[in-house]
Amino acid sequence: MKMNSGEKRFTEIDALRGIAIIMVVIYHLVFDLHFFGVLDGLLPAGGWLIFGRIAAFLFVFLAGVSIHLSFERAKIEKKFKFSKYLARGAGIFALGMIISFATWIYPHDGFIIFGILHLIGICIVLGYFFERFYFANLILGATGIAIGFWANYRFSDNFILFIFGFPLDGLWTLDYFPIFPWLGVFLVGMFFGKLMYPKLRRRISDLKCENQFCRMLSVFGQNTLLIYFVHQPIILLGLTILGVI
Repeated sequence: MKMNSGEKRFTEIDALRGIAIIMVVIYHLVFDLHFFGVLDGLLPAGGWLIFGRIAAFLFVFLAGVSIHLSFERAKIEKKFKFSKYLARGAGIFALGMIISFATWIYPHDGFIIFGILHLIGICIVLGYFFERFYFANLILGATGIAIGFWANYRFSDNFILFIFGFPLDGLWTLDYFPIFPWLGVFLVGMFFGKLMYPKLRRRISDLKCENQFCRMLSVFGQNTLLIYFVHQPIILLGLTILGVI
């Protein structure tokens, strides 16, 4: 008997992911204008910093929700194999390394060492081992977030600890998403994915979002990786052409 695989995509998740990537692009545009001295006083503190953190939280949280949905589909299709997610995570991590290399060349000052693509690549691999958990992911996620807040104020000179959330003394980087607290956010997303979409079924039917606006946002949401990878070069090229930088 063929198992019903549920919906192939959930428009509301794609739409939320679309909102998240739009917020990330807006934040990076403002960051770039600040970095090149066009705008002053907005960063690194204030409302725009909060805006950026909300965008990042939503981005990583939805990555956790999405990986749960991917796991469910893979189990239904009998393709739930570690090698699949190891390859996917390694591929995204490799894209992060390309960004690291590019930012080391330009602008070099504060180049990205462990950014959001590095983080999500690792989370996808680790998420495979947390898939079996339900409420434990909420507890572990909350614990990871708390550890991250604790570690953020404790500087270290050890690079491994830097990856886990202890800032390196005297180092400034353009993008920093350590394991803690962000793996915690990812695990909370996995929990909510299992809570709200058991067996690829929408628990609350009113969440369904099929209007034109949602469909437009979902187009962005289905292409977040591509948008994230290319948006900064496009922003910098546009600002250069306009003579802003």
